[in-house]
Amino acid sequence: MAGTPLDGVLLASSSIGSVAIPGSLEAWARELGTLPLGLMGNRFHGQDHPGIFVPGDLEPVVAHLVEAHGHRRLAFLGGPPENPEARRRRESFEAAVQRRGL
Repeated sequence: MAGTPLDGVLLASSSIGSVAIPGSLEAWARELGTLPLGLMGNRFHGQDHPGIFVPGDLEPVVAHLVEAHGHRRLAFLGGPPENPEARRRRESFEAAVQRRGL
């Protein structure tokens, strides 16, 4: 992912792991190279990525990325919009980003 305009990636959907081809998420994570990756509801064996298990409030996650690490360009990868949990997480992420003017 060289040349990407992102500071990091937060993968926030436990349902992705249920439908992905075994090993495909791990392969995708390796393609990120040194780009920071936070996992929410997923665990990759053998990968050195922090696991973040937050029911729906992404305010502390966004706050940490922005305030502790200075990241300004954040992306959100979530589940399908018809999934209430995925929708709640997306809304929380968007609100936290907007509060910071990002």
